[in-house]
Amino acid sequence: MRRFLLTAVLLLPVLAAPAMAQTARTTCNIRFNNRGIVAGDVDCTATFRAGRLERVRFLFSNGKWYDWSTFASRVTPDPRWAECVRYTQQDGNQWQACTVPSPSQLFQGAQR
Repeated sequence: MRRFLLTAVLLLPVLAAPAMAQTARTTCNIRFNNRGIVAGDVDCTATFRAGRLERVRFLFSNGKWYDWSTFASRVTPDPRWAECVRYTQQDGNQWQACTVPSPSQLFQGAQR
């Protein structure tokens, strides 16, 4: 039993490595109801896990900070683009935040 626990403790970081989050400061485009970009090249901090955007924090043009995470009930990963998340309001309107570079472009140096 002791040997099993020791092996599990040693292997856990190796097995969890691909799921580790990667964070980068970048720029984002914000869209509303697929009407095109309503705010472009907004400074943002993006967190990716397994190659998909999981959390984005940005200062919108109204002076408010927004922090959208897929752990929130109304924020979901975009089904088509790995660099986007969607926030759906109660009334059904939908906002989308996308990093301008793709995850592979953002982290290409880190993968070597």
